[in-house]
Amino acid sequence: MPTLKFYQQNLAAGATYLPLSGWQYEYLPFPALVEIAVVASAIGSANMTVTSGSDTLAEDQVIGGGGTDGVYPDNDKPDLEDIAAAGDRLKISVRETAGAGTVDIMGWVRVTRLA
Repeated sequence: MPTLKFYQQNLAAGATYLPLSGWQYEYLPFPALVEIAVVASAIGSANMTVTSGSDTLAEDQVIGGGGTDGVYPDNDKPDLEDIAAAGDRLKISVRETAGAGTVDIMGWVRVTRLA
């Protein structure tokens, strides 16, 4: 099962981060269970929008804080899940909202092929 771990250190003030851009499974080649977990180093410092094909899983949602820099969320506890069709685009857009430019974003995406 393909898994992508991503880490963006010191996301610039007002910047947007697209961790899945260019990933081999950004466009799913097969139907899949998609699991996603994202954490920020400070609560209220970044929002995310997550889509899977035409499904919006999170829209401008505050990313949970309290993460330790460089430590990924627990592999057994995804924040979001979706059953996606072949050809669906997976997209995570993270936007820094605090204006401080000192937030770190850590996360992972796991794709499990169905049938």
